[in-house]
Amino acid sequence: MASIKLVPFEEELKKNPELKESDIEILRQWCRKQPHLPKMTDSELALFLHSNYYRLEPTKSTIDTFFTVRTHVPEFFHNRDPINNQELKKTINVAIFFTKSFRVFYMHTTNDTLEKFIPLEVLPNEAGGQAGLIQELRDKQVKKLIDHITWFKEEEANHRVNELLRPDKAKTATDLFGVEGSFKKLDID
Repeated sequence: MASIKLVPFEEELKKNPELKESDIEILRQWCRKQPHLPKMTDSELALFLHSNYYRLEPTKSTIDTFFTVRTHVPEFFHNRDPINNQELKKTINVAIFFTKSFRVFYMHTTNDTLEKFIPLEVLPNEAGGQAGLIQELRDKQVKKLIDHITWFKEEEANHRVNELLRPDKAKTATDLFGVEGSFKKLDID
């Protein structure tokens, strides 16, 4: 499995009465006026539109933010290769440690009370669930990541903004997340 497939746009259009070709055309035209954005398929535009309840302006904002964050937060969106990235390997192993330790953090006295909130089928066997052993679940997830390495590399290469082409002022991580740095002195009146 080398890539992640979206539902074809024509199929989505047939099954979803809220999705309108005219809205997708408006988004296509808007995207053509946003040279900093990557090229998107109609299926991707439909997915963004759906996630914003078919409202055009919030969809435009979401598209821009989605790709801008991917560009300006390399800690999460670059080098997601579980074979060659040592930091990612460590993160996966830390997640296993916490998964094995999470039994300490429950607030339910029995699985009967927990099952009202979380189906036992999704919990690891070590936590009283039925999803399988933690190590087996980890191995399955790592295999999925490895199976999608080509997709990750393509996504990292092609689904980013080019701030040099942004019509307005280029954005930075500070624009997205607020003030960077530290406060050395704080005076309160």
